[in-house]
Amino acid sequence: MKPSRRRVPFAALVAGIVILGLCCLLGLNTAAAADELKRNKIAAKQAEVEAQIEELTREIATTQAPNALAEAAAKIGMVPAPNPAFMVIGANSKVTVRGVPKPVPATPAPTPSGPPPGMVPIDGTPR
Repeated sequence: MKPSRRRVPFAALVAGIVILGLCCLLGLNTAAAADELKRNKIAAKQAEVEAQIEELTREIATTQAPNALAEAAAKIGMVPAPNPAFMVIGANSKVTVRGVPKPVPATPAPTPSGPPPGMVPIDGTPR
């Protein structure tokens, strides 16, 4: 019986090591799953930000298009110059004018329409 009594502590030690190893594997698996959830959330947020960047890039490209700039300039009263002239600065700092500058015909200035309806002046008396 002596040999079997010696085997009991060894078997308990081996069983303990196996159980401890399984617990460590379970902990590592749980940590990996938590990290994967974080990665999925970050990837979703990144995709959302990339879509927003793409939308803003398209919006900037639309507003910087020549037609959009011409419309915006017309809204504030600017008119295109039919015959532009250019100033060219040479290597010796000499300035030459290329083209013949001509004034653009004046357009009538917009008439002020007054304050918007329902707006109260600073002094507080409605008009």
